[in-house]
Amino acid sequence: MFRPDIGFLPRQHPVQGVRRVRLDVERANAPRSDRLPAGIDASAIASAGGGNWNPLADTAKKESMKIWNAAESQISSRFRLVVCAATAFAVALPQAARADQIIVPSVPFEVAVDAGNVPFLLGHGAGTQNYVCLPSGTGVAFKLFTPEATLVGDDEEQLTTHFFAPNPDEPNTNPALTAIGPIRVAWQYSRDGSTVFGEVKSGNSAVVSLDAIPWLKVTRVGAENGAAGGDVLTKTTFIQRLNTTGGLAPRTGCTSPADIGHLAFVPYTADYFFYKKAPGN
Repeated sequence: MFRPDIGFLPRQHPVQGVRRVRLDVERANAPRSDRLPAGIDASAIASAGGGNWNPLADTAKKESMKIWNAAESQISSRFRLVVCAATAFAVALPQAARADQIIVPSVPFEVAVDAGNVPFLLGHGAGTQNYVCLPSGTGVAFKLFTPEATLVGDDEEQLTTHFFAPNPDEPNTNPALTAIGPIRVAWQYSRDGSTVFGEVKSGNSAVVSLDAIPWLKVTRVGAENGAAGGDVLTKTTFIQRLNTTGGLAPRTGCTSPADIGHLAFVPYTADYFFYKKAPGN
């Protein structure tokens, strides 16, 4: 709250350690000629246009300039420190791996990608393999009805979503299915909306661990541009699912007809390698 009885105090200069200007009261009250250096005639200064010259004001001006220069030096130094720190931080930010940095591990021949194709995108997936209990033969069994996962890059930024969806590039020949195409595994690029649809052909699966879902080679069977024309994934030819953990259907919860319709969402992780035609192919 404002109090008129207190008034305003002059602000202190922000630069510390700067010598304050001290004015000599006695010299200020002395005749001007007495304040001039020896050998300087006041009348000569006046006749040269310096009749308003005041040596104390000149001294104060010089001291003020020293204060300003000191402040400017401190501000400039601090600014340089901020710029350097910002630059160092930017350099330290994690960067997404370039295509020529993607290293594919050794894989069983069942999931090896055909010659003439090169990896261009690597996504680290985490999500669930989703199962439903259905009749199977003379009994019941869990059947996969969709994966549900998000893929991120080495910089931990989201790359794609992963799911089942109807493929518009294939005709739907299943009378029990109402859709624009058969249901296929799909990935949609999160930055431009482009989508690739794939199918695991017979013999393109390999069990590497009994505690994890198989490694796969997925063959492209369709693709779709994003709403704004994005096409990053439309050049995909194959996708490998490697380095899997978890995701297997449960061994319990689907053992009798009474369990039909039961759902199971099983966590898993995997690395997905996206391929395109090599230059010249």
